[in-house]
Amino acid sequence: MSSAVDTRPVPVSLLRWPRTRDLVTQYKGILMYLWAHPEQTACGCYLLPLDATAADLSMSSPSLADALTEFQRRKLVDLDQITGEVMLPDWFRWYKPRTPAACGAVDSSIKRILSQDLHEKVEKSYKSIVPAWKGKEKEKVKEAAPSTQGANAATAVGSTGKRRDERPSGIVTWEPLDIEKALLIEQTHGVKEISAAVAALATINKDPVPGLVARELSRQRMECDAAARRATAEAAHQARLNSPLENVDPQVRARGLAFLPPALRGRVMHTDDQ
Repeated sequence: MSSAVDTRPVPVSLLRWPRTRDLVTQYKGILMYLWAHPEQTACGCYLLPLDATAADLSMSSPSLADALTEFQRRKLVDLDQITGEVMLPDWFRWYKPRTPAACGAVDSSIKRILSQDLHEKVEKSYKSIVPAWKGKEKEKVKEAAPSTQGANAATAVGSTGKRRDERPSGIVTWEPLDIEKALLIEQTHGVKEISAAVAALATINKDPVPGLVARELSRQRMECDAAARRATAEAAHQARLNSPLENVDPQVRARGLAFLPPALRGRVMHTDDQ
């Protein structure tokens, strides 16, 4: 646990908890991966890329979704189906931020949570733990810290090595890894797409960091694909309705006539004969 930011605390007793003992072997592996996930944050809540995670675990996305549902039933995770975020309710039982830098990382990651429900749960869990530093270590922190609140905040940000920058595309970065992710997004998506995603995040008062922008771009793409499929289906339906009767498959027509009342069926057949 030497790093204040890039920390992945996996409880050594995780697989012996009453809630996990009777899980199947595959589910136990999935649960451990959720604790040490590459997208994990300092607050134990993060955007879970379902397809990518399923690929990492060599399983299908529906199977992973089933596992998450079971974990939620056992209160091993909390999910927000709308934002795609996952939270580990037991995170702060095992991770205790010990320095101002670590606390700054937790505060920063909490601010990035999209789900209002998960945001409140994480904040409540974090506030319930007692600061880990005590005695002489605490006194040293007090002596080293500036006296004003503003200076304290600046020191915390400086200690984590993070700085908020807004790129011309509108994407906000905090660290070198964010810059790499932003570049990838800018190379694979058009200016209009990114601007729409940034604007959508602004309406819910969220910083357009690369992870959230990527999630919003994916959501908008799925909406466009769904709209295109609906339009195609509607066009095909209208084409069938407008198709001349002689183009209709005779067998299909015969099955349709079978559902009509005898009198109406006779009139339709009479019209056809004419």
